[in-house]
Amino acid sequence: MRVAVVRPYGERIRKRMFSAIEAAGLEIRSDDILPAHSPDRVVLEQIGTRTDHVLLVPFHAQRDLEGCWTNGFQLLGLLERIEPTFPWIVLMPVSRFGAAGAHLTLSSSNGDGPSSKVREKVLLIDEEGLDDPDLPGRIRRHVEQSGSPEGSSAK
Repeated sequence: MRVAVVRPYGERIRKRMFSAIEAAGLEIRSDDILPAHSPDRVVLEQIGTRTDHVLLVPFHAQRDLEGCWTNGFQLLGLLERIEPTFPWIVLMPVSRFGAAGAHLTLSSSNGDGPSSKVREKVLLIDEEGLDDPDLPGRIRRHVEQSGSPEGSSAK
């Protein structure tokens, strides 16, 4: 199963995250990596054609190339609006500083965060635990329990 990488982190974190994903039996190809700071509209165009991919979407807030603020959950909300079935499984790395906000958003049912359907498909991954030997197994279990993205088969 392939992974589409959205707005990847810097090399130090990216290398560790990619290693865990590949150890979980998932594949990352260079043409499935969307550049850092890509505007949401560009990401939506690219991801919309990859409904059979697992998504790697960092939680962190950042400015895109057009100067607009964006974050991982905001992007998932936009994806759900254009594809209400939300066929993707999501891996979302989060920093120690962003963890409280990410967990609050993931557990929120007040309508401010993503729908429960989307929240169930997100695995938050603490950046401090990227070298945990159990991480590839957690990723594999999350993908298997969340169901395969459209047109794909889990390994």
